[in-house]
Amino acid sequence: MSGNAYKDLEKQQEDTVVALGRDAPAKSSSSGGDEAKESQEGDGMPGQSRNVMYGIAFCLIVWMIWLSSMQPECSPAHKKLLASVNGTAPINLQSPEGMALLRHPDTISHPFFEGGLSLHFTSQITNVYCGVASMTVVFNALGLPFEGRPQSPLMKPGGYRYFDQNNVFNGCMRDVMHEAGIYQSPWGITLKQLKEYFGCRTNSDYRGGDDFQGGARELSRVLAREMSTPGHFLVANYHRRAIGQTGGGHHSPLGAYSPSKDMVLIMDVARYRYGPVWFPVKDLYAAIDTTDNCGVWTQNETKAGEPLQPYDPVGTSVYALFTGEVCTEVDKEKMRTRFQFPVCEPAQRGIVLACAPGSAKCKL
Repeated sequence: MSGNAYKDLEKQQEDTVVALGRDAPAKSSSSGGDEAKESQEGDGMPGQSRNVMYGIAFCLIVWMIWLSSMQPECSPAHKKLLASVNGTAPINLQSPEGMALLRHPDTISHPFFEGGLSLHFTSQITNVYCGVASMTVVFNALGLPFEGRPQSPLMKPGGYRYFDQNNVFNGCMRDVMHEAGIYQSPWGITLKQLKEYFGCRTNSDYRGGDDFQGGARELSRVLAREMSTPGHFLVANYHRRAIGQTGGGHHSPLGAYSPSKDMVLIMDVARYRYGPVWFPVKDLYAAIDTTDNCGVWTQNETKAGEPLQPYDPVGTSVYALFTGEVCTEVDKEKMRTRFQFPVCEPAQRGIVLACAPGSAKCKL
């Protein structure tokens, strides 16, 4: 082989080696990757990891389903109870159906729970103090500043401050009507007076039943809005007979509203007669769209200042009726003829809104 031919062959070999060297890393990388994949697939590690992860996820889903089934508002029994509520008849809160409705996720129960009505609820101490008891409950739930709360006569000076039906009245409220006047005919307080009482300590507003131009539907919207607003509380002034109860005009706080059933929870402050009851909103509307024959006083100086007094002295049967004791029909007739009546005009019952300081706009 000639020298030139030998050099040409040597050159070709070098070129081949260089070319092989240039291709070798890529091929090695590609081949190694395939081998690594084959090796990993062969030993089953990723597949096993995926199976473990799938197993954990499945267990979590099963656990969450089990946990949700244990929650009262999600249990089959709870759903069955709710299905039995048709929204057309009253439901006692203490019944299984009543509690199921209160616990339902869609129920607006802020006043009852977070708002504190259930914590501060109390019964009226006399048969004419329904409005005073309602104010006491709401004032405590409002969380008013410490210095604005009264000192209880049952507690040492400088001690705890808490509203009760004996200390709730201040000078401003007595200017509206002295508490002693509540015991005078026509007994109790009116819707407007209740609003003015609330206004002596916090922001307040009111609407008569005839102010709800949209009827029960408009009342439902008001209930949903106000009960969803922290620091807002509603008290209804209604006639008992319109909701199937015995009695006359009455005041009580409203604790919750169910949009799905269109029912409202009335927390009756005369709980020795009626406990908390769910009523259809249409029934509450019918009860507030009633007339208080002495709803607006045109001359209230007598009850605002010196309260009317019975003509019969202490110890007589008429005085017993005046103080709330049981009397005969003869005594009641004597009461009707021996007490003066203020000059007043008819007005609609309705609802009062009381708002905590710093809360949203207090307007019905």
